[in-house]
Amino acid sequence: MQLATATLDEVVDLAGPLSETAPKFERGTEWSAWQHMNARRMEPDIEKRQVLRNKWYWTNDSVLYPVEKGKSVIYLGEGGLILDNIAEAASQLMQTNNYRPGEEKAYAFKRAPTTVRAEHDSLGLKRHDDEFSYFVIKTLKGRDGLNPSQVAIAERPYGQAEDFEDNMKMLHDSGIHETRVWILNPDYVKEMSKQGPISRASWLDWFGGDSWFFAFERDVDDASFGLRGVLKKEGAESAAPKIEVLDERTASALKTGQAFQYQGNLYVPVSSNAQVKLG
Repeated sequence: MQLATATLDEVVDLAGPLSETAPKFERGTEWSAWQHMNARRMEPDIEKRQVLRNKWYWTNDSVLYPVEKGKSVIYLGEGGLILDNIAEAASQLMQTNNYRPGEEKAYAFKRAPTTVRAEHDSLGLKRHDDEFSYFVIKTLKGRDGLNPSQVAIAERPYGQAEDFEDNMKMLHDSGIHETRVWILNPDYVKEMSKQGPISRASWLDWFGGDSWFFAFERDVDDASFGLRGVLKKEGAESAAPKIEVLDERTASALKTGQAFQYQGNLYVPVSSNAQVKLG
């Protein structure tokens, strides 16, 4: 699989209801939460960095809630459960609160390389109400304060390995001593998934809201959230070149969400759904 990239001036933000903004973007270029977190930390321009920290973003993070062997489960990863079929997904979310992608799409998403799985019982959830729960990440401790299931889920929105720890340090240095990952309650999932797995939209909070990550959103009509990615180009099959063979330095930049030079242009990765070949 090839890696989607775009020049920096092609990456834009559009605020508005998800059903209106998502169709304007090249599918697969929409940013995931980890890309927003890395940009909030690594953007060299201080003013631009602060702007990124002060925005709410819809994210290209898919979430699926099935029941397996009697236990409620969350699958979290990059992909298109919502964005691939945004008109139908938005309609179902607004009318019934849940989107049912169907068994075929659910099966494919579960087995995607970016998807992680955890049983609700393993996440140490704190109940908020009949629908929502969350687990806490102490930003000073980072992954040291989490169990393996919590780490697996938390690394999806906040970055993997060193990125995770660096992003936790960024939050702590910004006065955010704890952040949260919000998901649906296990009892709610068991009740609503009787006729098949359900899915919700995901979004990332601004720093003033402690940069919480929400994997349960149903109000996709909210016009205050932005979506970041590459806009569609009329008559063009793709908005970005496909880069397969990279030197080691460029590959490292891609994996951490950094901009890089390629054939005289400056690019930024907009999807991590690929294996990068070094050469």
